[in-house]
Amino acid sequence: MNAPLALGILLLASVVGGVALWPQPTAAAERSTPRPAAPAQAASPLRAGLEADVARTVLALLPENERARAVVAETIDARVMVTRQVPATVVAVGGGVTLADLAALPRELLARLLEHAAATLTGAQAADEVARLPARLRHGVTFAFAGELRPGAPFYVRLHGDGFVAEWVTGPDGSVHAAWRDFARDAARPWLGEQVFGTQGR
Repeated sequence: MNAPLALGILLLASVVGGVALWPQPTAAAERSTPRPAAPAQAASPLRAGLEADVARTVLALLPENERARAVVAETIDARVMVTRQVPATVVAVGGGVTLADLAALPRELLARLLEHAAATLTGAQAADEVARLPARLRHGVTFAFAGELRPGAPFYVRLHGDGFVAEWVTGPDGSVHAAWRDFARDAARPWLGEQVFGTQGR
């Protein structure tokens, strides 16, 4: 996919669950363009598959060397997913590209996707997790993708930092699953790979 087409997709997918991905409009534009409505509640469900569109748009915007680091596998199973056995201090598990190394636009897209994940996947901790995001981003967050790059294909997306991971994956039945896990707080809970693939992973 070339960059102009990617930017077109980006404009079509400019809102992820009520979180704007495109820079805020100017004051003049605000007078004539209605703002997207905010989510009714923080824990509103993700629109299945939209995170894959955002991830594939980001991949199309990356130079070839960064894209090669971001795509960690062509197939999807529990082995590409983060597990509770991974030390909390590890940032880049199983590959991926660090957001701080990316150009401004893909970095901003992924930061907004991470904000959406924190707001919608963390339940009662949503407000605290959203407030912690600036510090998490400063400490280092990586982005990883597995699966085919064509739209609609099964996918795995991960945003992973020190002590937490947000993951989205297409299950064997085609359904999309999402989860946020804190390495300390959620250590005893089933992680996404275990839930979707029925295995402890690696």
